[in-house]
Amino acid sequence: MSDQGDIDRSERPIDKSIAYIVYVLFIIGYLAGGVAVLIGVVLAYLARRRTSERLLVSHYSWQIQVFWWSFAAFAVAIVVMLFLVYSLVFWLLGVAIGVISMLVITVTVVVLAIRGMLDLSNNKLAK
Repeated sequence: MSDQGDIDRSERPIDKSIAYIVYVLFIIGYLAGGVAVLIGVVLAYLARRRTSERLLVSHYSWQIQVFWWSFAAFAVAIVVMLFLVYSLVFWLLGVAIGVISMLVITVTVVVLAIRGMLDLSNNKLAK
């Protein structure tokens, strides 16, 4: 009996390389602060349109969801940080909140990407 999130291992092998590349681009992009994240999400959108494999669709959708969640979280963190910094009274608090929240978001995305790669290697649907 297999877990509900497992994909039948007797099916033909599928090419998971693009999904792995997107996860790696997310990790590199969030740790290095580069354009790799944008390339990764564009790849995920394009690859999701081209595949009908349930496993891959779930991972591409998960990657896109993580990108937009992190984008929104970064936007909120930046707005709060800028508001506090420009208030001149709480500027140090604003910088601290901004740095801490961005670190938390980055670590969260890296952990989610690693978990996604592990789920993909075990043929489990993304959660």
